[in-house]
Amino acid sequence: MPVTTTHPQYDDKLTDWELMRDSLEGEGAIKAAGAGYLPKTSGQLALEHQAKTDESAMLSLDEAREIYQSYKRRAQYPLWVKDSLRTMMGLVSRQEPEINLPTSLASLQDEATADGFPLKTLFLRSVLGLLAYGRQPLLADWDGDGRPYVALYGALDAINWREADVDGRRDLVLSVLREAVHQGDEFSHDSEARYRVLDLNEGRYRVRLLDEHGEAVGEEDMPGTNQAPLDFIPLVFLGSTDNNADTDEIPLLTMAKAALKSYQLSADYYTSLH
Repeated sequence: MPVTTTHPQYDDKLTDWELMRDSLEGEGAIKAAGAGYLPKTSGQLALEHQAKTDESAMLSLDEAREIYQSYKRRAQYPLWVKDSLRTMMGLVSRQEPEINLPTSLASLQDEATADGFPLKTLFLRSVLGLLAYGRQPLLADWDGDGRPYVALYGALDAINWREADVDGRRDLVLSVLREAVHQGDEFSHDSEARYRVLDLNEGRYRVRLLDEHGEAVGEEDMPGTNQAPLDFIPLVFLGSTDNNADTDEIPLLTMAKAALKSYQLSADYYTSLH
């Protein structure tokens, strides 16, 4: 199977995760999805079909399609999800987490993330991921100078994983993380997908970077400490229920679905007023 293969639980949650992502981006993202979030009415579908098939139709196809576009423009999407998340994050940020680190990890206190932010920022970002998606993958890694840090991945980027019995314990033996790599000149914002494959190879932690065709991009790596190679994958799936690899419930999903229903009802309401 290709490296782009997704876990069945990922497929089950994808629609909800996409709704959460678009809800947080706001009305523009919701309306950009078109009929995906605001289905066309039977009348609109009939007009478009007539315009396509009947040369004597009163409306051209563009005119028939404009009826739906006007219907969509009149609809209002409430920002309940974004406002609720901001309120919850404000409450959490007032709490000061208790942090106790061994000397070897003391640098994480002030520089814990891949972009150089402190451990409290890592905590807040993790809480945000749990509230919005019910899932926050965290990968422990080391920079070129041997300093530890934690890389955060989005719920939609951890596309595949597998657990198995390792020395009598249920443990992660495979994880595939999708990354966006910059392409083009220095002013471009184009990117293409790369897949970071983490697995256990003969009991040792291995990291490979592959393109969408499964071709290697660079050399494979077997990270470890000065004492020995790692015999586990240093990836944790934080969840809204527990921290195993299974997907969990999304705390704000009910709010997102209520906002979506309000958006759909508002299209009918404002069209009736119009």
